[in-house]
Amino acid sequence: MYVFFYLFLFKVLLLKYFVKTLNGIMGKRNPVEELFFKFNNDSNKSKCLIEGCPSYLTGRHASNLERHLQKIHPDDFNKLLLKKQGSEQNKKQKVRISPIFYMNIRQ
Repeated sequence: MYVFFYLFLFKVLLLKYFVKTLNGIMGKRNPVEELFFKFNNDSNKSKCLIEGCPSYLTGRHASNLERHLQKIHPDDFNKLLLKKQGSEQNKKQKVRISPIFYMNIRQ
């Protein structure tokens, strides 16, 4: 009886470890770069792709790119916020694992 409990506990802890590891590796993707900027590895600069904007920003950090949009292109910044809200709502779905998954230890 105790053996099955410990196997069950081991599976739960292993599953939690892999979920944490994958979250740490993958990270969250911010759509600001792919929608509004083009990054050049050689010069380490991000070019603003909005028509009429001559700006080049150093690096590709999402917060700097968002700040540029917020100050210079507020309409496009609002579009970005809507896009981010939509993607966050999709990611907030909970994954439920059936208890039957854990009961299959005996097989």
